[in-house]
Amino acid sequence: MNSMTFTMESGDREFVRAGYDAGQPNLRAGYLFDRSWEVFERETFLVVGIFFVSLLVTAFFSGTRDSHGSGGNFVLIGLAIYGPMRAGICHAQVRLIRKEKVEIGQIFSGFLRLWPAVGVSILTWFLTVIGFVCVLVPGIVIGLGLIPCMYLVLEEQLGVRETLSRAWSITHGHKMSLLKLVAGLVLLNCGGLMLCGIGVIFTGAFSSLVFAAAYDELYQSALSLERLDEDAYA
Repeated sequence: MNSMTFTMESGDREFVRAGYDAGQPNLRAGYLFDRSWEVFERETFLVVGIFFVSLLVTAFFSGTRDSHGSGGNFVLIGLAIYGPMRAGICHAQVRLIRKEKVEIGQIFSGFLRLWPAVGVSILTWFLTVIGFVCVLVPGIVIGLGLIPCMYLVLEEQLGVRETLSRAWSITHGHKMSLLKLVAGLVLLNCGGLMLCGIGVIFTGAFSSLVFAAAYDELYQSALSLERLDEDAYA
């Protein structure tokens, strides 16, 4: 593993949530965009590089899933690679948002939790697809509620079922805000596609940081509420 590291300024992990109560996530697009742009501007090549790897992993997974002549073993290999890589990439992006030091090998750290990463990836995809097959709205709700899953694989040492439950818990009451955020990012990436398709690499990389910032808001807010509950019962 290459020991080369990329560093950012260490910063306080407490962020200003103007107009928001303690323990409530600030999911306003403007706030998340500002927070993400600061990181994107400082670490453009690293952020774009991580996103490009993410595209390659997704393309590889799509190729294995759609292959017909290679048998089931090739599909299993795709699943075993996709889940851990997604977990590692998501964790690296969150560390960047938190202004923590990010090692180049961070994107491979999901393999340290291989089976939870694979299990969470498969179940997240399966539940979302089932929701869309049944009715469109449940699919959207399930997809929004499980957004934190791949971030949580390395954030907390939980099992597959517990990770999905935790993701659903921290998005409770915030799915409409997440839907508005997703809609805004879709429009942003449509604009990137208009720039000869090349711009979407940069808008996609920026969007991935926005998602990481939204996750961090949800996660830190959930921790704050849990601490308040602990203090109340202490």
